[in-house]
Amino acid sequence: MTHLHGLLLLLPCIALLLGAVIPAIAGGQREAEALLKWKASLTDSDASLTSWSNATSSPCNWAFVNCSSTGDVTALIIINARINGTLSGLDFSAFPHLEELVLEQNDLYGTIPEGIDNLTSLISLGMHGQRLSGPIPRSIGQLKQLAHLQLAYLELSGTIPIEIGNLTSLQEMQLSGNGLTGLIPTAIGKLEKLSSLDLSSNNLKGSIPSQIGNMTELEMMYLASNYLEGELPDTLSSSKAW
Repeated sequence: MTHLHGLLLLLPCIALLLGAVIPAIAGGQREAEALLKWKASLTDSDASLTSWSNATSSPCNWAFVNCSSTGDVTALIIINARINGTLSGLDFSAFPHLEELVLEQNDLYGTIPEGIDNLTSLISLGMHGQRLSGPIPRSIGQLKQLAHLQLAYLELSGTIPIEIGNLTSLQEMQLSGNGLTGLIPTAIGKLEKLSSLDLSSNNLKGSIPSQIGNMTELEMMYLASNYLEGELPDTLSSSKAW
């Protein structure tokens, strides 16, 4: 009877453990399947993604993938691996815990999908140095945790979306070396935590908005090689970059 009583006490604990483990396994499998589907759409001339091979195994053991202690994919960092293809085959909704997405110095082309707003935990986004083109998606403004945005030396075009002002956690923004046009949006003044801003080597025009003075943490600002005109706003005197 005593043994039975002890077993009955253990059952709720076992149920709780299973309740935590089963979703983690399901989540890991979905992440693995999403990565394998994306891999199938890529040309991997250096066989950099060879370890991405089994959807039933944990992607935490794969190259370029980092995970949390609970098995959630938290970082996908692929730098100079010579992968060729687009981002359209990558299901961003499969990665609710992803904090770092760094796909730099590869040969990716096409546009940055609007679905990137599914990466609600994202802190760092880096894609510089390849052939990604088209506009910066307006949905990027939904990434409320984003602190580092590195989209330099791509082939981006169009205007800087006003939704960029929703990224109030942003500390670094590098958009240099693209073909961005139009005005610097006044909404940029909402980025009060921003310490580094690089919009150089684009086709931006007009004046520097006075709202930039709201960015009191700003230490570095690069605006050279554009078509900007007028004087620096007096409000800049309140920032650290002055």
